Amino acid sequence: MSGTNSSSNSIYSGNGSATATVSGGNPPYSYQWNNGSTSSSISGLPVGTYAVLIIEENNPLCATWGYYTVWGPDGPSAVEDVENATAGLVVYPNPTHGQITFRADSDIREIQITNSFGQQISATTHNYGMVNLDLSSQPTGIYFYTVKNEQGQILSGRFIIE
Repeated sequence: MSGTNSSSNSIYSGNGSATATVSGGNPPYSYQWNNGSTSSSISGLPVGTYAVLIIEENNPLCATWGYYTVWGPDGPSAVEDVENATAGLVVYPNPTHGQITFRADSDIREIQITNSFGQQISATTHNYGMVNLDLSSQPTGIYFYTVKNEQGQILSGRFIIE
């Protein structure tokens, strides 16, 4: 499997895209992106990391994950600059068994969690520098978070529930 990354002009809305290309295996393949799309390509994406699960339709035990990043307009360094300029978010433990902590140097205002199918499973508002979430009712898998701090800066990442 291979793919392409792209860039976008905005962390809220964008023109980024990601394409997954499969080599080997036995077609046809099904695609399941963490934003809910089921095609081999996704577009209109804001800055962030996107995951795709590719499955051989005739052999569902044969599958692989791919991860693609849509960078800011100046490439990878723009995303790193945004992350370094923010409140120093730490998310732990990762992997977790369901209890996860978000800690930042500035107050966390919002946390959104989505599963690997792009379904939002949690959206919470806060006014604290440390937030504990109980996601133990969720099945094992890869989850994605978006955190907005008191300055309005957005951080995103992923964690695993075992």
